[in-house]
Amino acid sequence: MWKKEKMISEDKKKKMITKLTTICAVYICMLLTAGMALAAIDINPPPWWQESNTTWQVWEFSSSSRGPIEPDWDGYLLGTHLTTTPASNWLAQDHPCEYIPEIGLDAGYGVWQLSGGSINAFVENFQQPNPQKRIWIQITWRPQEAGDCPIIYVEDSLGGLLGPVTNPINVVQIGPDWIHSTYEIVLDHNPPDETIRVSGTINVDDLVIDTWCSSIPEPATITLLAMGFLTLIGKKK
Repeated sequence: MWKKEKMISEDKKKKMITKLTTICAVYICMLLTAGMALAAIDINPPPWWQESNTTWQVWEFSSSSRGPIEPDWDGYLLGTHLTTTPASNWLAQDHPCEYIPEIGLDAGYGVWQLSGGSINAFVENFQQPNPQKRIWIQITWRPQEAGDCPIIYVEDSLGGLLGPVTNPINVVQIGPDWIHSTYEIVLDHNPPDETIRVSGTINVDDLVIDTWCSSIPEPATITLLAMGFLTLIGKKK
């Protein structure tokens, strides 16, 4: 009788271990899938990604909602969202580009066609009186006509307006038609929030926005750091 109960107990234990192993495996696969999906469109993150006082958000445009649309992926989400203007149209599918193993990116499902319209991303900031704000924008897009390109404006709640920004700092050709462009915009202040407006006669497949409410050391601080470094070198000699 005791042996039988022990065998039943061992059998239950094995089933429990198997169940837990399956749950863990599924959970790990979900995490890996999520990571792969994010990495597939965030192919050029900023060097300060996930540093303190940074935010990031990703939109894939898989529905026709004009907003407010919350990010599909995000870090430190406050009231961040985007909207699209009536002059833009959502397309369920737009000529998917070729898959590139080195990048792991294709055009995906659903794009916004901007023909006189715009995508307006509202991003809240860390409430810190820092003298600088860095904005890193990645856009996967396709021109509707030769020579078309994204046009970016940044407007903050303090009345500041920057743009048009049209020159990317990095460009990757995705298949025959699609382009992945990276833009860096630096503000000389850190507003409570800003709206990043993307327009142009283009089709947009993905949008990734990173921000960093960074602080710049004052000249006196830099001088003290330099003196400390020289003193350290002197001691080593």
